[in-house]
Amino acid sequence: MIGMLGGMGPESTAYTYMRMIRCCQQEYGAKLDSDFPPILVYSVPVPDVVNKGSNDAEVFEELRKGVKKLSDAGAGFSFIACNTMQGFIPELRKTAPMLSIVEETVKAAGETGISSWGILATETTIGKGFYQKAFSETGLSVIKPDAESQAKVTSAIRDILAGGRNSPAKEKLLQAVEILRKNGAEGIILACTDLPIVISGKDTGMKTIDTADVIARAAVERYMKKGDMNE
Repeated sequence: MIGMLGGMGPESTAYTYMRMIRCCQQEYGAKLDSDFPPILVYSVPVPDVVNKGSNDAEVFEELRKGVKKLSDAGAGFSFIACNTMQGFIPELRKTAPMLSIVEETVKAAGETGISSWGILATETTIGKGFYQKAFSETGLSVIKPDAESQAKVTSAIRDILAGGRNSPAKEKLLQAVEILRKNGAEGIILACTDLPIVISGKDTGMKTIDTADVIARAAVERYMKKGDMNE
């Protein structure tokens, strides 16, 4: 069984779930209910982590309990449908088998031939630096938004979390994309699973990695090829 720890945010959890369903249909020819893998979703209302300053110990404990619940309920492996939480994966792997959005995104980026990537993410994700570290270890570079652009990205994420799919949120993100392009980015990483709800490569005009889609496909592939990792 695939376990997905969601709620960060709630709408992006639903989006990621649907990406798993589409992957099953498009890549594995799923047509009947019995063709799809068992998926357990647990939505956890963790403390806000969009801006810097969250209590890491409190957040980690909520995640640990969530991962354990998924494992105890029968999930052979799990993933967190949120980029900002990926820094906790090494410790959470002591509780149960976990996939990492960052690790899977690095693989996806490496297959494109593009070496310079602009990143759109929460302030916390940018500040913790795990994307920059993971990409640099494989010879790829990450270009961060400047302060003004990051403020626009943060505002757009807040808009999306509140249900806003309107043009202002998209416009803020595309303004940040344009600055990243001017600063040398050849591709864009949507390193927040809320962002693909609003923008895609059709909007950016560049190779764009949807990290929700990346982890959804990785989870389905893992299950289809190996079943539960505990087996």
